[in-house]
Amino acid sequence: MNYSFAQIKVSPVNVDRIVTQFMHVDKVPGVAIAILQRDSLLYKNTYGLSNLELHTPVTYNTVFNWHL
Repeated sequence: MNYSFAQIKVSPVNVDRIVTQFMHVDKVPGVAIAILQRDSLLYKNTYGLSNLELHTPVTYNTVFNWHL
């Protein structure tokens, strides 16, 4: 899945609001994101859980299984 927000100013508040809204609407339990501009990392964060049964949080090392 790929979302692009070219006109949104990258601030933690804006990004957190967008990601948490996406997670709520699409019922996504966990997300890891990185926002890049050319060679620069502008923002990175993790949200939610990687394992609902064990209540394991998403980390930067979480490997996601993609099931459609």
